Amino acid sequence: MSLSHLLAQTRPLVEQFNIAADASHVPGYVLFFSVSNGQERAHIEQARGDTLDNAWIAGAKALQRWAQKQTTQPCWLRVDVVNHVEALRWDALQDKLRKTKRNYFRFGLSFTETFEHALLEQEIAANALLYVGTEGVATPNDKNLVSYTRQRFGSELHWPDAPEKNLWRFTTLGAFSDGNRAYPLESGGPHSGYRQLPHWQDELEPMIHSASDYLARQVKKSGRFNYGWFPCFDRAIPTYNALRHASSTYALLEGWEVTQNDTQFAAIERALHDLASELIRTCTLPDGSDADFLVDTGDEIKLGGNAVCILAMAKYSELTGNERYLAQMERLANGIAFMQNAESGAFVHVLHAADLSLKEEQRIIYYDGEAAFALMRLYGLTKNPRWLSIVERAMDNFIARKHWQAHDHWLSYCVNELTRYRPQARYYQFGLDNVRDHLDFVLKRVTTYPTLLELMMAAQRMIERLQADDTHRHLLADFDVDKFYRALEYRARYLANGFFWPELAMFFKNPQKIVGSFFIRHHSYRVRIDDVEHYLSGYVAYRKYRLQQASRPQQLVFLCGNFRHEGNGIEIASIRRCALFIRQLGVSPWVITSSWNPQLARTVEALYESGKLPAPVKALTVYDWLPAMLERGDILPMQELRPGTRAQTRKDSRNILAARRYVGAEGNLSHEDFVHLPTQKIVLRRHYRSLKGTAYLSGIELRFTDHERLYASEEEFAAAMLAHNLDRQTTWHFLVDKNLPWREFVSSKPKNWLNATLTSVIHSTHQREDGEFKQAYRHVLRDATLLDRIIVLTDAQKHNLAKVISGAQRMRTIPNHLSPPLPLNAVTKTTGYRVLCMARYSPEKQHQLLFRAFARVVASIPEAELHTWGYGPLKTQLAQWVTDNHLENNIFVHGLTHDLESVHQQSNCAVLSSSLEGFPLFCLESLAHGTPLVSFDIQYGPRDLLENSGAGILVKPNDETALAEALIEVLQNPQQRAQMQENALRHATRYSEQQVATLWQTWWQEMQALASRENKGVENRA
Repeated sequence: MSLSHLLAQTRPLVEQFNIAADASHVPGYVLFFSVSNGQERAHIEQARGDTLDNAWIAGAKALQRWAQKQTTQPCWLRVDVVNHVEALRWDALQDKLRKTKRNYFRFGLSFTETFEHALLEQEIAANALLYVGTEGVATPNDKNLVSYTRQRFGSELHWPDAPEKNLWRFTTLGAFSDGNRAYPLESGGPHSGYRQLPHWQDELEPMIHSASDYLARQVKKSGRFNYGWFPCFDRAIPTYNALRHASSTYALLEGWEVTQNDTQFAAIERALHDLASELIRTCTLPDGSDADFLVDTGDEIKLGGNAVCILAMAKYSELTGNERYLAQMERLANGIAFMQNAESGAFVHVLHAADLSLKEEQRIIYYDGEAAFALMRLYGLTKNPRWLSIVERAMDNFIARKHWQAHDHWLSYCVNELTRYRPQARYYQFGLDNVRDHLDFVLKRVTTYPTLLELMMAAQRMIERLQADDTHRHLLADFDVDKFYRALEYRARYLANGFFWPELAMFFKNPQKIVGSFFIRHHSYRVRIDDVEHYLSGYVAYRKYRLQQASRPQQLVFLCGNFRHEGNGIEIASIRRCALFIRQLGVSPWVITSSWNPQLARTVEALYESGKLPAPVKALTVYDWLPAMLERGDILPMQELRPGTRAQTRKDSRNILAARRYVGAEGNLSHEDFVHLPTQKIVLRRHYRSLKGTAYLSGIELRFTDHERLYASEEEFAAAMLAHNLDRQTTWHFLVDKNLPWREFVSSKPKNWLNATLTSVIHSTHQREDGEFKQAYRHVLRDATLLDRIIVLTDAQKHNLAKVISGAQRMRTIPNHLSPPLPLNAVTKTTGYRVLCMARYSPEKQHQLLFRAFARVVASIPEAELHTWGYGPLKTQLAQWVTDNHLENNIFVHGLTHDLESVHQQSNCAVLSSSLEGFPLFCLESLAHGTPLVSFDIQYGPRDLLENSGAGILVKPNDETALAEALIEVLQNPQQRAQMQENALRHATRYSEQQVATLWQTWWQEMQALASRENKGVENRA
């Protein structure tokens, strides 16, 4: 690759950095050009200039002069531009170094203010300039500094010898080209120093292929591995470990399962043959049976050695169907059995190979988990109960000794396998405890620590099965599943920091040997086969998990109180949102109601026939599951209660369920039987109590096959029905429209047993007059762990809520929208003085206050008319008030209407007198029909709709005089009213279905990403 090509690829990215010349140091712009042929440590040219262009030209010319003297072409170019400089006294810098883990110093250093002698962060790391093997923190290494600077600058530099001397600590912005494309580099946080990965999972499979290739390249013709390297100076690790030979072969098999690469498989065959024929020895045990043992360095037998041999051979058999190693696996397992105390279940860890005598009873807890895991894998192949029995004895020993406190990944693998065959509470509990108190460590550990991802992935598989296990799911009640997945995603992303990207490998002595592998930063960037093994195994498991998540069906569910053709504002909003998702997003939601609506199926048909739904949706009440539960045998029929007189029967429109109400001797409602009409069997009973002539639900009775259940409330029953009937293979996205009836379900933390997301919509004000949260919203606003998102209808409410709840970042503003088609053209209004109000006849709408205010309007404009439309308990009382006050010719109290166009055409002004709202649809529809609006300036909605719109007038809440004056102003000024009408139509377009659909689409995408756990990792920018 020509240097000119690399420079041309990189320059546009550098120009985008938009770095101003830094007046704090003389050079202005400082650039580092690092170039490598892939075979040797990068050559670095440094350039300075008063402009970026001058610095670039100087650096490019210096590079070209150097390149003319080389015999090989460069393949990689990295350009770093200094963006921040800080002068530090040597003693102050030393203090910072003492607080920094070795090789985690993330700055460059200049020895001069003018940057004649400056070193990039990557140079410092790759040449061990702040590394001393005996120290755990960043420690200046003068010997390495002298050696490197002699080569780099042609003169020797030393670390300062006096505390008052200055060094200049700096950061950079960077770009890298490999000849095919240019990459912007991360410039801060834990991922700094290598390419930006906005969709990091796209690199997952390439990293798996690359790491598998690396391991395969390490297998020599003999089958033995190149054990590892210290890449700073390209030094081979001068020891060998047979256990890691076996475990790395196992990981290579896992990688080959993904890649199916022939070269890798040939390496696997060589490594397994060497393992089976050279590293494993057959011995005769005291009972006369044969056992195989892996003999490691020092002529010792490690419990874990036998285990990982079985794992490698079992994986080979699983992937190829070839059982050539099966007999040897049985002998290896016999060796493990020999190392177990049959009474206590405890394993010994190390034997002398010469005579099988005990060398060390305990060495490292890894061995215990490896042994039990291996025997479970062998049991999976052969179903020999002996191996399962050994594991169960061992696991009981692990539990007694509290092995879960070690948070070992091998134990996680083991218990995951064991619970597949023995799903017992104590094993599940062990598996949960093995990760429960370790999640903060997984989230905060500064090193990549690749076994943490293995720990999490094995635990994830167990937790997923536990979520589907009705018998043991309660064990998750006090386990933070959401935090678990957040930690899993964070650690998976963090492991990419340990990949040897070429933009980092180029600074080491022999880049081609290590590029595409994985390293351990704090061990001098060590690349050892078992290091790569753990990264690879973790990522292979994570890939499987992602593929599984991606294959899950996704279902959006609106959780409603009811779903009626002529329902309340929340129900209307739900219906419209159903239409939006179908029409604009191509998503067909389910609707589940907590209360029984026998006309629900007919309602959906009517909504479709009337055009309010573009397609039918699946709508059901929680009671609609009862016939299927009876047919499956989940519940038993109930006997009829006597005495009792049947007072009423309600049948659903599908003729499947009927509710038969019975009254007692005193004529009070006593109970209600839900009957499966095709079989005439009673499937559920609702019990009532009477208080002062009013019937109240006292319990819901259901008989399961193995127990009876009496639910204290309908919300408890609704939660139980969802838990029992929703399948565990689907990803459920719950949007809670009616919060109180679904309080029990949301509070049960269903994400502990379902793959799900939870969002609540706040349809009204969230606070009472005394400042306390309303009962409907209290549970979700106080407990930040319950919901993934909170939808509010106005920015004002979002702002107010952000002051009083935690987790405010979960909130999204998505207003109600208008149903198409919108008029959006000039609407011809009937001449007159007619005012319109559409609202439920209930106290918070303050109709009587409005009527009193309108009496003032009539005093000024005798021909003025107020027409109210709606339904509700106060309708008769309000109509009587009109009569009593002799306003029958001016105020007209109507019932419900759906002919909005006609009503608005006859109206010259609309009015809202409520004391509180969420986002009133009536106000929005008034604007859409070109009807100017006069409204109290209440929370929430009117201000969002009217402020700076010119479409109406806001008045002080509950001020009757101000309300009357505003109505008079609009009615008596036709020119002003005409302008308001025009403004209203224009302003309403902001709330069209298409406009609001973009907000819902963003939410839907967020929910899908959350369900697949892609974005649950938290970015640590500390």
